[in-house]
Amino acid sequence: MARVALIIDSETGKLIDVAGNPRETGRYARFARRMLSSDENPTLDYGVNGGKVLTISRGGSAGSGTVINLVAETVRLSGSLKDRDGRTIEQIADSRLTGVLNRILGKTGEVKVTPGVDQHTGASTVTVSLDPSVMTRLEQSDAAIERFGQEIDSINGESEDYVKKSDIAACVDGLYVSDSDGIDAVKATLSSLLERLRALSAGHGQDSASSGSANS
Repeated sequence: MARVALIIDSETGKLIDVAGNPRETGRYARFARRMLSSDENPTLDYGVNGGKVLTISRGGSAGSGTVINLVAETVRLSGSLKDRDGRTIEQIADSRLTGVLNRILGKTGEVKVTPGVDQHTGASTVTVSLDPSVMTRLEQSDAAIERFGQEIDSINGESEDYVKKSDIAACVDGLYVSDSDGIDAVKATLSSLLERLRALSAGHGQDSASSGSANS
């Protein structure tokens, strides 16, 4: 098989033979694409003269619209990957995340948004919580419900007799609480219910006493 000496054209950077014929196609295409060693796992060494920088460029500059594609399932880095400004991947991601976090806004009187910084990582954070006014209303509602429960326990302790379902139904008739009601409206409704229950308990106790006197 004839052998062909290949050289690099100084004008184009392409492989040619001594006669000047292009040799990057056909049987030499694989060699033109390899340009490394013939090892099973080739290695690209640089810095044999003491240098520490390897530059891959298009004509010595970044160029417009230039792209480097790394086609591999995994790309391993022994050091940090930085952009042209010297920022690491973590710093770039944090700057993008900060812009997103700054768009989180709370609704006045309902949701509170508090920017902060993570003490361990130094990354920007946002704490989303209920507005203090909402927490106050919830605490007031809890207190009102607890008082209501205590009143019910007190009413139950005053009488050992049973109360008719119809009497209980009459106590709650016409009373309701909607989502739009404020704490004052809820308090008023609960107060009305308690008053009716007290009246029912008092009336029921009198009926029991009257029944006891008649029986005696």
